[in-house]
Amino acid sequence: MKNSIFKYIFIGDTATKSVLYEYPSKLENYFTKANQLFNTFSTDKEKPKNELNKISKTNEVFFFEITDSQTFYFVVTDCSLIDYEDKVHDLIRECEKSSISSKKTNDGTLTFLGIKTLEDIIEKVTIIRNDNTNNNQKSVNNVNYEASEAKGNLNAAKEKSKETISDLHLLHQKTVAINEKSLYQSEELQKKTHKDNSCNCVIY
Repeated sequence: MKNSIFKYIFIGDTATKSVLYEYPSKLENYFTKANQLFNTFSTDKEKPKNELNKISKTNEVFFFEITDSQTFYFVVTDCSLIDYEDKVHDLIRECEKSSISSKKTNDGTLTFLGIKTLEDIIEKVTIIRNDNTNNNQKSVNNVNYEASEAKGNLNAAKEKSKETISDLHLLHQKTVAINEKSLYQSEELQKKTHKDNSCNCVIY
């Protein structure tokens, strides 16, 4: 129970008005509220069954429900958990499936087998939650990696584009220089031809 995602669990049998299980034991701020609700549900038989009720606090949430087996559940979780309501629902459904309330001693508390069954259920629910959290984190990491990779490719394309523009500019400069040199040589050739023709003239 040390690494449980549940801060407090109270289970009671409304038919016999006995507390089947409480962990951690006698936490006054939780027990007082749990016991108050338990007595209300034990007395009022008209309370709706299989309906998960919720009381939100500053940093935590109280859940309580009475099931068809006349079992009352009160669970406290940290509200920072993303799927805390689903986990409480899973916990109660698994407890009902295993008939946890039937595993009790003569004085109305859970037997060793009942406690072991409950601990196994809590571990199962916690593992499922951790797996989902890890999968969600992997998805986030994959998206971040892909975004980073896309950004890197975009930056590389920009740099390549800059290089291409620079190469085109350099090519343009070379082309202009070649044209200017060609024009200069052409003019010089024309001047020389004109001069030669002048020298070869015959005077009569």
